[in-house]
Amino acid sequence: REEKKKYINNLETEAKAKKLVGRKLEESERLLLQTSTDKEKKEFFKKLETEAEAKILVGRKLEESERLLIQTSTDEEKKDFFKRLEREVKAKKLLGRNLKHFERNTIKTSTDEEWREYFKKLEEKIEKEKLDLRKKEARKIVGKDDNFECAFCGSTDLIYNSGNKGRHYWEHANSDGSRNKRFKENDFSTEYETQFSCYKCKSVTKFRHVACNVEPNPKRKIIARSLSQKGTWTKRTGSDMADYEKMSYSGSLY
Repeated sequence: REEKKKYINNLETEAKAKKLVGRKLEESERLLLQTSTDKEKKEFFKKLETEAEAKILVGRKLEESERLLIQTSTDEEKKDFFKRLEREVKAKKLLGRNLKHFERNTIKTSTDEEWREYFKKLEEKIEKEKLDLRKKEARKIVGKDDNFECAFCGSTDLIYNSGNKGRHYWEHANSDGSRNKRFKENDFSTEYETQFSCYKCKSVTKFRHVACNVEPNPKRKIIARSLSQKGTWTKRTGSDMADYEKMSYSGSLY
């Protein structure tokens, strides 16, 4: 009866340990639990708690080498280990994905200076990828147009801000802009206006797209470009296209 009680107690301890780390215990770990003293069990669970904490921090299963490190390391070594895990979490958050094996190894073996340099390059890479994506999105919105450039610096690295319907007019209109009813065929056309920020000089450029009598949209040809907000550069190298306020119309503004 005493042996049975001890056996059940060992199973309960093993189940507790398994639940704590969320994995099956290795043969050596199960053997340790069966033969260890209360003091040794307490020390073993302390290590398992450290493993569980590390696992939660990085959001993945620990590698065999990492578990072994926790079991055999000093307090100072554990502190350094968690420091590296925090770096991994920071890099993972920046990338938006789990790190690959070689990326984790880079973090593990790098010095503080190397880590700062690695993370800086990582940030630059992500920033470039984001910019390239937003540039593609901007081009997709406007389509191919040679007049699509920053009015302040002439760059085509533009990022979409907003778009809305602009001025509208009748093809044949009265002097006050209202429809001239003498013309049976008389289209009512509306322009489209967009605003884009420049990645390089941080200025804002306003574009006006050719009027349409169906559904105005930003893919229509750009007929005017003007500087809406000055950028951070001191010298302006770009230019407006046409006079934004004094464009001539076949009809009258409404």
